[in-house]
Amino acid sequence: MSQQEFYETVQRQEEHMKDFLEMAKEDLKGVEYCPYCIEPRNDKRSCCGEVHFINFEDMDDDTQRQIIQDEYDSTFGK
Repeated sequence: MSQQEFYETVQRQEEHMKDFLEMAKEDLKGVEYCPYCIEPRNDKRSCCGEVHFINFEDMDDDTQRQIIQDEYDSTFGK
């Protein structure tokens, strides 16, 4: 693979990840997570011994990125 081909491949991957991030942020709006273990609420009434949940969009950027990265890894593999 030439240096140019490598550069183009990296660019495509970065664009794909950016698109995935934007779609994931939109898809995860309103999804509630346990603020302690960062697991989705789904149908649970409590988690980690608490009944406190937080919406994805209300989480800090680092936590949002981690959730999205975990989704990406589980969808496309590491």
